[in-house]
Amino acid sequence: LVKLIDEKVTSQKNKKGSSSRSLHRPIICICNDPWAPSLKPLKDRAKVIKLAIPDTQRLIARLQHIAKCEKIKVDTRTFQALCQLTNNDIRACINTLQILSIIKEPITSDLLVRAVFGAK
Repeated sequence: LVKLIDEKVTSQKNKKGSSSRSLHRPIICICNDPWAPSLKPLKDRAKVIKLAIPDTQRLIARLQHIAKCEKIKVDTRTFQALCQLTNNDIRACINTLQILSIIKEPITSDLLVRAVFGAK
């Protein structure tokens, strides 16, 4: 959901005594179920953009780039297993890599299978 909100936003008084300000930047909300009842009030104010599930090879290439930049050791087989476990969910893949990188050891497919991260 993306929407540029150009309305008065109530805020606490600042040092100059002003109690409201205008917000002139987009607010980006990411959700898996845009039809959830809790999002109903946003429907008339937001633009819904549907994204396709990324191609596995393209996702693996991007994850390899991220792992290289972050100095995380992961083999190709592990990236394939990660994509399969998460149904190519980009956020789940990145979050799982981040969590498993804390152990400061190479991330293997065996470690990935034993971990509960990334699974839906």
